[in-house]
Amino acid sequence: MFEAKSSDLPILNAFIEGMGIELETETNCMNIDELNSTGSSDYYLLRYGCAVKLRDFLLIKQNQQRIDSLHLEFGLFQEVKLSPDGKNLAFLFARNEMNRVIRSNILIMDVENFIELELENEIQAFEYPILDYQWVDNGTIQVMIPELEEYSFDQIDKWNHSSEANKQVKQLNIKIKDSSA
Repeated sequence: MFEAKSSDLPILNAFIEGMGIELETETNCMNIDELNSTGSSDYYLLRYGCAVKLRDFLLIKQNQQRIDSLHLEFGLFQEVKLSPDGKNLAFLFARNEMNRVIRSNILIMDVENFIELELENEIQAFEYPILDYQWVDNGTIQVMIPELEEYSFDQIDKWNHSSEANKQVKQLNIKIKDSSA
């Protein structure tokens, strides 16, 4: 069970002060999900920003000594998957355009060092609809996206409304940059 004082989450405090809203009002509409725990730390995903259309997310790491938090993204949280070695989390976020087109972004977090990892062949954030994704190995994620010549609103919308038989999908492998290089 996650418990913290508001002073433990400076990013959240800055948001509340910047928006000019009451802490109690915001806390009443927040959601928190417990993620996989590793070693002596517990991880949580906090959704906040109820007054705005796209919610913000904090990844929270809590252990006996301290609480750390990182702002992840604003948008719609879709899914999180743990790498095979349990050291990284892959978060999938989306943004909805007129309830007809969803564009996605994938973020990889190193849970031990509590940092966002850079990707070698990074796909542009919120350019493609990511239909599915999976870890290939500890350093690679495979994403499935529509196979289109361009990823304009009209082309994605047309693909979404085409028959299943006409929906071509392609796979992209995204590699985590080697930080030791």
